[in-house]
Amino acid sequence: MQEGVQIMTIWHKLITRRIGVQIAIAWNNALQLQKKVYEVTCRDNLTYWDGNKSDYYLDKQEWEKYHAGLYKLLDSEEVITTLPWKAKEFLENTLREVQNTLSIDLKNLSNEQLAKINAKIADKNDQYYTRMWIIFFTGEPMAETVRSELLKKLGDKRKTDELLLSFSSPLELNDAMKERLELLEIARNKNKLSEVELEEKLIEHTEKFKHIPMFDFNHEPFTIKHFLNELEKIKNPEEELAEIKQSLIDRKEKFNEQLKALNLAQESRMYKLIQMLKFSVFLRDYRDGLRQKLNLELKKLYEEIGKRADLTSSDLSLFTNKEIIDFLNGKLSVQHMQEESAQRHQSFLLIQRGQKIEIYSGHKAKEIAAKELALNKETKLGEVKGITGAKGKATGKAVIVHTNLDLNKVQDGCVLVAHMTRQDYVPAMRKCIAFVTDEGGITCHTAIIARELGVPCIVGTGNATEVFKDGDLIEVNTDKGTAKKVEKK
Repeated sequence: MQEGVQIMTIWHKLITRRIGVQIAIAWNNALQLQKKVYEVTCRDNLTYWDGNKSDYYLDKQEWEKYHAGLYKLLDSEEVITTLPWKAKEFLENTLREVQNTLSIDLKNLSNEQLAKINAKIADKNDQYYTRMWIIFFTGEPMAETVRSELLKKLGDKRKTDELLLSFSSPLELNDAMKERLELLEIARNKNKLSEVELEEKLIEHTEKFKHIPMFDFNHEPFTIKHFLNELEKIKNPEEELAEIKQSLIDRKEKFNEQLKALNLAQESRMYKLIQMLKFSVFLRDYRDGLRQKLNLELKKLYEEIGKRADLTSSDLSLFTNKEIIDFLNGKLSVQHMQEESAQRHQSFLLIQRGQKIEIYSGHKAKEIAAKELALNKETKLGEVKGITGAKGKATGKAVIVHTNLDLNKVQDGCVLVAHMTRQDYVPAMRKCIAFVTDEGGITCHTAIIARELGVPCIVGTGNATEVFKDGDLIEVNTDKGTAKKVEKK
């Protein structure tokens, strides 16, 4: 382990999540592999886990080139007519390959055999994220390109923004919404079911949707207890079912009417861009569903490896694949793995430049991160500005959510302030009167859910989770694109 980072880099913070070392490296490798597939790339990355959340950074200059390259991609007709559809097929195939690889009885394998499977799975994971990232990153360039084309045609900014919000709303349900519909159906028929029949329904429901929180293999799947708790909260299943179904019908009708009113030829660039945008908005959540199922499979592998070192899958998520393979091949001791795991749970810093990886643990990670990231800074502003993801105004108490471990803080009537949301946040999001996020654009998960729930939303503020704290009374005004702290009356 080196004693210091020799090359100082200006880092661009991309996202904040709760990820371990392995997923961070898979993200890094995927961005490098994109050079071959999409002719865009980022080589240098930094991930810092401070004990509560993981901040993921890219080299600032590389990010700027990468971002410009995404816009250039959209100049190609082949890209706008094939990219998301090919990516979807690749992601589905990768999930099936991993499921097939891990369908054997892992506990009967030797350490050497597990090491080989681990290496194979790591490669598949890198390939998966190559396509997953391109769907994530092209959302903003697509939306902005469509906005530009619409503005040229209409010459009306208000009408353009209205159409863009509509075109950026999915016409298909994601797994979280499908789960809700099926749970509402169970709630509607609950009084007709015996205790045994209800339990059977919930077991089946759990098996079908337990993957939803699995954004890394160190996360925990939903249990039957979770769905039982959600079932008990449902008061008017008939009414909510009707609202969701009608909303989907209305959305499809509105989209078709708006598209028809533009009078676009199907061979025109704008028509193809709108179709790409609409499909990609669906695919952003769909690929997350595939990722959740992938991580559910990976959890099986790392739980088995963990048993051989008296570690959990959460512990193993903090190691590189090389370290895991070295352990399985007898090059690292159980004691080393356990001691290093304890340090990395407190904090880790991962820096990858090309193929060179530096990783620091515990106090050393915090010390070097402070130098690399200049962390000791204060934000005293009481207002943030961002992008309107869904229209409306609301005032309520802020609840700051860094990761899904903070969701238990969310109460009825609060304003959710987060880095970004995901499908496993949706039950908590139903309690909120507004959303404000650091990340995202009009095609992001938060904006889409906000439009589905009819809740005002500001995304892409950059620093809302730093500006506000739990309990602050904040006003969300989407006409101005702002969220600001106000005095309590």
